[in-house]
Amino acid sequence: MTKLELVQAWQAEMPAEQASRVGYKDSGIFHLQLTPDDRYALTLNFQYRELIVWDFQTGQRLFSRDWRGYNKVRDLYLTPDGNYAVVIGETGGVVPLSPGLPDPPKLLPREDYAIVNARSKRAISSNGRQARVWDFEKQYFTVTLEIPAIHRDDDTWDPLRIHSISNNGKLGSGMFDNHVLIWDMESGKVLWHWDFGKQAPNQTLFTPDEQQIVLKFISRLETWRWSTDRMDGPAFNTHAGRRLHSPVFTPDGQTLITGSDDGTIQVWDWPNGYLKQVLAGHRHQIKCLSVSADGEYLASTGEDTTLRKWHILSGKQVFSTLRDTKQPEPTAIDPSGRYVICPYGCDKATLAIYDLANGILQRILKDHDGDINAMDFLSKGRLVSASDDHTLRIWNLESGECLQTLSGVHTSRVQAVVVIPNHDQVVSAAADGRIIRWDLATGLPARPPLGYTLPTSWTKQYLFMDQRGHWATIYKAGANDEQTVPILLDLESGRELPTDGRGVLSPSGHWLINMWDHIKITNLNTQKSTIYKIGGRLGDLWCFTPDEQALVSTYELGKIVLIDLKSGAYRFPNVKPAATRPGNRITALALSPDGQLGAIATDESVRIWDISTGEELVSLNAGQIFFTLVFDPHNRYLLAGGYNIPLCCFELRALSD
Repeated sequence: MTKLELVQAWQAEMPAEQASRVGYKDSGIFHLQLTPDDRYALTLNFQYRELIVWDFQTGQRLFSRDWRGYNKVRDLYLTPDGNYAVVIGETGGVVPLSPGLPDPPKLLPREDYAIVNARSKRAISSNGRQARVWDFEKQYFTVTLEIPAIHRDDDTWDPLRIHSISNNGKLGSGMFDNHVLIWDMESGKVLWHWDFGKQAPNQTLFTPDEQQIVLKFISRLETWRWSTDRMDGPAFNTHAGRRLHSPVFTPDGQTLITGSDDGTIQVWDWPNGYLKQVLAGHRHQIKCLSVSADGEYLASTGEDTTLRKWHILSGKQVFSTLRDTKQPEPTAIDPSGRYVICPYGCDKATLAIYDLANGILQRILKDHDGDINAMDFLSKGRLVSASDDHTLRIWNLESGECLQTLSGVHTSRVQAVVVIPNHDQVVSAAADGRIIRWDLATGLPARPPLGYTLPTSWTKQYLFMDQRGHWATIYKAGANDEQTVPILLDLESGRELPTDGRGVLSPSGHWLINMWDHIKITNLNTQKSTIYKIGGRLGDLWCFTPDEQALVSTYELGKIVLIDLKSGAYRFPNVKPAATRPGNRITALALSPDGQLGAIATDESVRIWDISTGEELVSLNAGQIFFTLVFDPHNRYLLAGGYNIPLCCFELRALSD
């Protein structure tokens, strides 16, 4: 094949309103604070120990400070007036939130942890061995909290943990060696303690009337009236037994909000204890929740590195800051080859439509209230998108109009969607363990949903379907919480077929491929399997050739391998390996629709090779790492996208001899 030249044709611009919305790179957010006037949100990142100050109205990043060094920064609190953020630990410091502020008042010493109640202007500071009460008005420690003489095994006892202060400043609560403790903040005396043994809760929270205390166990809440030594009030489990995190009351005391390890947020009526709604958007575990002073909005952070703002009454997501999910963004070219559809800058709940030839923004699709995870194309210039907001939406690509919303059945983020050819139907799968076939004529399920028990681990909750919507590979929960069972699910009959691994489905559903240091090929029409040894370990990126006669996959040492699916024969294209220096790897892989070209992204470069000969045709140093590659239908363009970097379009030009 003729040698090629790869030239950047255009690069999408970051929307002006999102240009400053940058966030963290890894490891999540572990502290969150809202100022008393709801003007700022403050987040502290785990990996870089970076404090970022955000405008809580717009979600724009204002400024940041960082304290690099592992395990040197441990906690964050605000002074009651909301003027200063204090980062404590072995390093840290005082950060004024507005310019021109005077020197801060005397602050708590740099111990390890602090709990501050702005209403009472009280704080408890602890180093894990003792705890003292700080009065912000008097600016000194008033009392050291008493620790009862609890018999314990010195090899296994837990440190003293402080959890909450009542709004009137009279009570404090915490944990010590499986005991829940409540203190009188004036005298430091223990008013109540209760030994829960090995089933001890891991967080405590005073109810709004301060007569009860909410105890958070792994996946359950219990309400105790501490003055009577008994459980007295709502007790309920979180949905599907998920782990529970960060309970918080709204200021009016009528709503309790909790987070889960699957990224959902539950809004409970208090004190009745019934679930009012579920907010879905975060990808992984919720770390922190905070309610605005007016009780109207919720701030949330999680291991997906985002700060999100929600309108509590409606459940609408107001904004989500830039995230790093280490997953390719949904990017596609419509079948006509005219348009590119991808997330609009940082806003993963909004899609942009660009002209493929020149990169000019045509229109924006923005009715979703949560991140968009997948999309597919229908006939007559329509697009279907699947979102974290539990819905699917049908769009007209020419006008940008939302033609239809499919909702009311999924109860969690919709992770996958495929169009059933020639039937005007789509199949969707969500993190609620439901797979639904929709009839677009009615907007209702065409048949009862298929359901299965979802594993509790979010890493095992993803589902893959073939492009006909006939087969799916999933993990389902096993006999206990630690077990997961990989199965092949027949979406027509609902039959569950065992498999020895999740496997890779071919687009037409003809093949199921299980890969490790060998390859197992199952013909799904005959259910016959063949195993081939390939001499090494296959990677996690793969593509089928258009005729589905071969599979291209990443391989050991940054190589590419092409495997014949009928004979099991394999060969290595003559593409420069990715592993030219430690840590390099292939980050994206794509094949052209005609099956002639292959492309990889690696080592900040893009490389294209001839599939039939294995010859490398062109290599371009792009200067950035891409995680998405998409060929257009006519082999004229190659799209490339990365983690939170603008979409690039490269033109393929033939070089004359």
